[in-house]
Amino acid sequence: MENEKITDHEIRISKLEENDKTQDKRIEMHGKQIDEQKELSRRQDLNIEIIKKDLSNIDRTTKKTDDKIDKLYSERISDHYIKPNERTKNFIDAIIKVAIGIFIGAFIYFLFPMLK
Repeated sequence: MENEKITDHEIRISKLEENDKTQDKRIEMHGKQIDEQKELSRRQDLNIEIIKKDLSNIDRTTKKTDDKIDKLYSERISDHYIKPNERTKNFIDAIIKVAIGIFIGAFIYFLFPMLK
């Protein structure tokens, strides 16, 4: 009877040792998975930093492009509206000056006919 108890305990101990080995293997496997996840996380952090730098470069380039577009817009407004208006104004001023000159010349001519 005592032999049976010892054998029964030995069987239980053997099963516990097998369970212990199985648990150790699972723990080791989970440890490897955790290490892999840490490595993946580190790589993702590096990728995120690279993406942030790229976004920063894109933002700078976009800002430069916006500035160039604003400058081109100002030049277009100037070329299509301001400069033509100035040319028209200068042309009208020249016509008025010539007309005034002709009028003054005619006035002086009729005022002083002896200057002929």
